[in-house]
Amino acid sequence: MGAARSAQLYDANQNSTAVQAALVACNTKWNSGKGINKFRGIFWEIGSLGMTMFNTIVPPSSTVYTWGDCQDIVGGFPNDSTFANATSNHPGGCNVLFADGSVHFIKSSINMYTWWSLGTKANGEVVSSDAY
Repeated sequence: MGAARSAQLYDANQNSTAVQAALVACNTKWNSGKGINKFRGIFWEIGSLGMTMFNTIVPPSSTVYTWGDCQDIVGGFPNDSTFANATSNHPGGCNVLFADGSVHFIKSSINMYTWWSLGTKANGEVVSSDAY
């Protein structure tokens, strides 16, 4: 599966059914102890997707999706993850670095549409700072 196809398939706004099915599959992997990287954040200085960056599909420090990253293909380094969750040891959310250089604590209870919108410009959303 190429990167463009994977990105299209897992666009939460365009294909929420596929995203939900993939998240359930990742929870199944996590519960079975297979196919899930348990070392997220250890090598933060590397600066790769699997170690420090994330996508805005699962809310920060989710209590439903407790894994750090998951991939829908077998093998590969965490950089190959389909989902890389924003996780933290802070209870109730995590600190997120925004593109403008500011850092905000984002609560785990953030509205999903707002969280998805913070992660993309593709749909042209304008997110007010009082929404997160």
